[in-house]
Amino acid sequence: MSADQISEISPAIREVQSSAADLCATFEIVGSQDKWVQYTKGTINAAYPYKEPPQLLIEPFMEVQPKLTLNITSWESGKFVTLDFPQGEPVSISKFIDLYFIGILKCVSDYSVDVTIEEI
Repeated sequence: MSADQISEISPAIREVQSSAADLCATFEIVGSQDKWVQYTKGTINAAYPYKEPPQLLIEPFMEVQPKLTLNITSWESGKFVTLDFPQGEPVSISKFIDLYFIGILKCVSDYSVDVTIEEI
């Protein structure tokens, strides 16, 4: 896991969770606009560049985070996957996002991330 990246992601997760407004935090890899993850309360939407159904790639990946139960609500081959994501501690959610960037989107462990928060 990438401690620096988790420390960049966590404050945005905390802000989304604590806001009375409906906010979306978008995390995008610097220099790779096709590698992104979005977080809203209870949902993660992320780039999904594969043709295989996400269950084939994400479920084995989830062994790293065995306490999480994710429900894939939609996906489009080569474009995105949307997951129901249980509310949790910002650091735990940040670790999942970090692992998604490294394990699913194949980013190097010292990636740089741009964070944008907007009202939806």
